[in-house]
Amino acid sequence: MDSVGVLSHFAADPCPKHWQALKRVFRYVQGTQTHGIEFQATSNDKLQVYSDPGDVKTQRSTSGDAFLVNNGCISWISKKQRTVALSSTEADYMALTEATQEAVWPKAFLCEIGKIKNDEAVKIYEDDQDSIVLAKNPEFHKRTKHIDIRYHYLREKVADGQVLLQCCATNNMNADLMTKPIPAAQFEYLRGMLGIKTPRSADSSGSVVKDTPRHDVSEKCSVAQPVWYVSTILKVTGSVPVGRANKKVKPSGSGVWGSPALSCQTVTSPDFGTFGCLETHDQN
Repeated sequence: MDSVGVLSHFAADPCPKHWQALKRVFRYVQGTQTHGIEFQATSNDKLQVYSDPGDVKTQRSTSGDAFLVNNGCISWISKKQRTVALSSTEADYMALTEATQEAVWPKAFLCEIGKIKNDEAVKIYEDDQDSIVLAKNPEFHKRTKHIDIRYHYLREKVADGQVLLQCCATNNMNADLMTKPIPAAQFEYLRGMLGIKTPRSADSSGSVVKDTPRHDVSEKCSVAQPVWYVSTILKVTGSVPVGRANKKVKPSGSGVWGSPALSCQTVTSPDFGTFGCLETHDQN
């Protein structure tokens, strides 16, 4: 999200370095086609919002917000703030206000379908304690008198009990994905916090697919024609999903049936899953 936002600033007059960066974004998209947003039925079904600004160099920060339900991201936003903040606390304060405004629609939708009550407070997580204190203080003083009055909308919602501000650790602030470049390991961790995950994969090469009606495989797999059926996974090279035609595999040397998966040469099924690198045998 941050990469796309930065590159969009140079859409009218791009340079070779911008083209190289764009190709890197394309490579990332190509390599994550099997990723999806996972919603967990047993997890928190209330609306949770994460908000954080970025770009401390110019102080005209980028606000990033992520909206989650059942540990899955239902909405996200990344946009440049309208005014210059004189401190990081002010930038966080303005980002919280924008997150509060954006939370109105998803809250109304969840109320309509009966997920939450109208008088229930929306939790907004922020990693800057000073901005939280500023939002809870109804008085105007030298730290706030110069802030545009439109940003004090946050104070009203906090006072009314419509918004509950909570501090979270910086390492768990998944809104950072929308505002700044971060190390790969942290990026993958925060991406998982948004519910963006890959399907489970097979444990080892030589895994044997559990008996499945051959006509079932041929119907669900566009490559495996009626004269073929799948029996053995030849090689595991990564986390690639497996279609619904085969639900269980037994890793070689093991008597335990587990979830299938895997990769090498992709065999695609109509439900957008893949069987991976598989050994096939003629029915005849």
